[in-house]
Order: sequence, then C-alpha cells, then structure tokens
Amino acid sequence: PKTAFSMKANLPVKEPEILKIWANLDMYKKLREARKLIDASGYDVRLQVDGGVSPANIKDIAEAGADMFVAGSAILKNPRTKDAYAETIKGMRAALAEAKV
Repeated sequence: PKTAFSMKANLPVKEPEILKIWANLDMYKKLREARKLIDASGYDVRLQVDGGVSPANIKDIAEAGADMFVAGSAILKNPRTKDAYAETIKGMRAALAEAKV
C-alpha cells in the first residue's frame, strides 16, 4: 500500500551500519549465551530480537538462538508496495529455511 509519508529509517544506508554494530557488540555471542541459559532452564521460553533484523542477518540471528523476529523497517522500506513487502518477507523466510537450528 502507498502511504502519504516517506520511510524515515533510511534502511539502505543504515543496514550496513546495523550489521557492523551487531558485530562490534558481539550480539550473536550474547544471543547464543541467552539461548544456552534458556535451554538449561527447562522452561519453554521464546527468544525475540526486535530491531536490526533484516534479510541480510536473519539467518545468523536464528542460528545464534533467536526464534522470534521483529523486522519493521526492513520490510517497510521503499518502494512501499505490497509486492515489495512480499518479496522481502519471502527472502527472510528463505534465509530462515537455510538456518541450521
């Protein structure tokens, strides 16, 4: 759907920056550690990542232990069309299908 407002996240510029931040903060290691604690607890707990999730890193995030993903600006980037949204979601699903979890 078309909207009267533009995408403010500027994903094409910010995505490479986000990937660098994830690497610098060792977020994948932190996710693996959190998943290990969750699994050891014996409880059925979901591990969600909200922010910075994109087709470029969703596979790595899943392999690190997350099983829920919030990907707002990755999906709602320009062009803001139904087909573009569907294509992004399809790419994310394909990446998740390749994840070794």
